[in-house]
Amino acid sequence: VSVAVESRKNLDKIAEFESRKVELEKKYMDLASKFDLNYAYENGFIDQSKNIAFISRPKSLAQR
Repeated sequence: VSVAVESRKNLDKIAEFESRKVELEKKYMDLASKFDLNYAYENGFIDQSKNIAFISRPKSLAQR
């Protein structure tokens, strides 16, 4: 097998991995967007007897 053929196969594999990575990032961001403060309260991640403070900003932390 020539070097050019091997290089092409490797480039195709890299492109496939990059495509999978993008899809996984999209799924992750979709899933992460569902976890808000209400979700945390409803599922017991935050003790409702305590006061909490948090900072939010109008821009997303991650964008693609």
